[in-house]
Amino acid sequence: MNAEHPEAQREMPIKNGSNRSHEKFWGLIGSVIGAVAGIGSALIAVFLDGADWTAKTTPYPEIFTKREILSYDIFLLALLVIGAFFSAAGLYFARRSVFPRSNVFGANLIGLLLMLLAGIMLFLRVIALVRGV
Repeated sequence: MNAEHPEAQREMPIKNGSNRSHEKFWGLIGSVIGAVAGIGSALIAVFLDGADWTAKTTPYPEIFTKREILSYDIFLLALLVIGAFFSAAGLYFARRSVFPRSNVFGANLIGLLLMLLAGIMLFLRVIALVRGV
């Protein structure tokens, strides 16, 4: 143990640093952001980029083969940036939050999911452009 700070070496119980109301808050924020991302993705693809609601999307939508920057690409880039913002907020909460376990987990989970979703969709777009199908 550290002689100057003996409490620094003790394990922290799981309940410390978490708060049920903060976890509900992050669940609500995550569900709203997820709904906006999903619905916004479909609406941008259809109304701004001209995708067809009933078109075949296997292995990827036909609009992914357009050799131009789409509004959908800008939307996915925005999702990546927003996801990075939430991950950075998680780092801030790790040091400054009263309930770091709840706040860090919530912010980082939202950031991870947004960046993962946007990254996979952008990767599929690149594959569609390379294959040109």
